[in-house]
Amino acid sequence: MYNTKKRLVVKNRARFTVFMILAIVVFYMLAFATINPSKTNADISHKTEVVYVAPGDTLWEIANTYCDSDTDVRELVYKIKKMNNLKNSNLIAGQSIEVPID
Repeated sequence: MYNTKKRLVVKNRARFTVFMILAIVVFYMLAFATINPSKTNADISHKTEVVYVAPGDTLWEIANTYCDSDTDVRELVYKIKKMNNLKNSNLIAGQSIEVPID
């Protein structure tokens, strides 16, 4: 009826250190996995305009309408897709999208 406690001994310090680092990384990845803002201040331009898509409108035409002469239309299409979380360039009539205005 002895009350002996088992003592843990680290036999391989390098392996233990790698394990602890990986455990901490996995913990932080799980902890911050739910924090995923859809829009950050860096993604949103200061001025935006909401555009309602008409039948037959394309993302390229909308971007070309709001594009400056010194801005590439492809860059504006990319910004619009990123701001509105669009996976492709398909638009639906009646859909509202935000367009950055510089």
